[in-house]
Amino acid sequence: MSSLPLDLHIAILGFLPPSRCRLSEDVAVRTLVNYSQTNSLLWEAASLPVVWKPHYRTRYCHCCPSTENLRKFRYEGNWRLMYYERYRTDRVALELLRDITLLRVGRGERAVMLSKIGLDVWDVLDIELKHVPAIRALPDTEPPYALTRHFWTRRMLDVIAREEAIEVWGTLLGNADVPMEKRASFEQTMLGLSAFFGESLSETTRLLDDMEAECRKCVQKKGLTLDDKSPDYSVPELCKAICGFMVGKGFGPSLNNMFFDVLNHFPHTYLTTNKRTLPIALIHVFVSLARRLGLDASPVNFPEKVLCNVRSPRGDGPYHINAFVEDAEKCIIKIQDLGLHLSDPRLLDSISQTYLSRYLDPADPSTMLLRAARNILVSYSHAPTLSYDVRQRCLYLAVVVHLMFHGDIEVIARILRAVDLRDVDCTTFLLDKLAPILPTPTKRLLETHCKIILDHEAVDATRVQTRHDSPPVQYCVGLPFRHRRYGYIACIVRWDAMCMAGDLWMDQMGVDNLDRGRHQPFYTSLVLDEGATQRYIAEENIEPIPLPEGYIEEFFEKHPNMAMYFQSVEMEETSELTNKKRWRFVLSPESRASYPEDDTIGSSWVKEGTLPEVTA
Repeated sequence: MSSLPLDLHIAILGFLPPSRCRLSEDVAVRTLVNYSQTNSLLWEAASLPVVWKPHYRTRYCHCCPSTENLRKFRYEGNWRLMYYERYRTDRVALELLRDITLLRVGRGERAVMLSKIGLDVWDVLDIELKHVPAIRALPDTEPPYALTRHFWTRRMLDVIAREEAIEVWGTLLGNADVPMEKRASFEQTMLGLSAFFGESLSETTRLLDDMEAECRKCVQKKGLTLDDKSPDYSVPELCKAICGFMVGKGFGPSLNNMFFDVLNHFPHTYLTTNKRTLPIALIHVFVSLARRLGLDASPVNFPEKVLCNVRSPRGDGPYHINAFVEDAEKCIIKIQDLGLHLSDPRLLDSISQTYLSRYLDPADPSTMLLRAARNILVSYSHAPTLSYDVRQRCLYLAVVVHLMFHGDIEVIARILRAVDLRDVDCTTFLLDKLAPILPTPTKRLLETHCKIILDHEAVDATRVQTRHDSPPVQYCVGLPFRHRRYGYIACIVRWDAMCMAGDLWMDQMGVDNLDRGRHQPFYTSLVLDEGATQRYIAEENIEPIPLPEGYIEEFFEKHPNMAMYFQSVEMEETSELTNKKRWRFVLSPESRASYPEDDTIGSSWVKEGTLPEVTA
């Protein structure tokens, strides 16, 4: 090999396929590194920036723009040196992620450190997220806490995505000192909604980029010109062509039975799986495509149905577009027909001509964002069977938008109480990014709410529960059971030696009417029901029994926080029952630190069917 000329070595290295995988699995990069350590000739070949360029661009699809520009300047565009710097950043990120997973004390501070690196660590975390560990048995190559690490990887990606959305939305605030040309566009503003499902802006932007390329070809194939100086230039025909393209790609009005599907509100879904969607979503797609094709298109905050205002460079118009149509030829609305787009056409008669222009002129992106958030709350209220995870993401989005663009403290406080926030959410996204840009009243509300959560976490993180207290505790964290009275299946995630709820709750629940009253252990448990609820259950109502294995996956599907508490499953090796076994969830590092004896007790239940004896 060393006898080959330099240019041939370079050509050989050019055939190494770039891949987006864990560094330990990247054969091509390992080959480049090994090449460079062989001799000076091979080092010269493997050090050429052009050899590293495809590997950098394949692995690193996200970056903080300012940091990337600085990196390019510092290394003069040398892809190899830029790769090495990103690699070092990846290592720091993975070390922080490991500590976030293993160490509950100080987790919030480490999460802030990781989130401040921002999009520069998105790719390494996203690659980790693609490795979904098995619930029941992990390969030897994975650490025992891989499932819990996967949970925290997802959590940190959520934080970084939401922080990116806040930076975009923050330009729309009234107190933001931002030039008009730097304010977020309607397209960017709406794309930020998907950040609350862990989608980065660049990922959803790429969906629109691909669609624009197709739409442009479609328009040109129809013989329409995009040159506004041409005598053949026609805004109405271009609008019809864009709507026609959208209809051809499957976009259109949502079917009646799917109108309140919450996924109709989020770009990453209505650009892919939920194309039969809502007016505001269809207008978002239309405006994004139209502006990319050179049209001056903006959303219109029309009652009941969002429309689009398209201005012509020739002074004719403006044209008003309804994208909520099956027939693209009918997308242009005449002013005299506006009433036909309302549930009651007479409503238009009650609007004076002075105010009518407010409903037909371009709307500010912040107005459309608040309308989108309110629409989400309406869909949320009409969808009682939503999964816990989707419900929480919708509420999280709604509370953030209302904190930023709505001043009703009572409404915000009501939504805020329904969101299951964790200490990591408070230290990073909410207090570090959001609070500093809020008006004083909403800032104070958010800081007070977060302080309660952080104070509780500070106590909880250092609490160690042992069984030396009286009365003795029979059951353990990780134990699945059937409720003796109501028959539902649940799993214990924490316990108290006696009921720690307030007197009002105990009175409402009739705790003192139980056989053993309030002075018995109570267990916080995750329930397998439609609402994926969490309940506080007296020990006398818990009945550990062998259960079908199918419940294992169901717990993780219905309760996304399961992997925070547990890292795997231990199962009975043999069972006399054909479809039921004794099993339990193995405690995560966090749960094991708080309940150091519970893994042993749980394992005894699985292997021998025994639990500590308790005298009533």
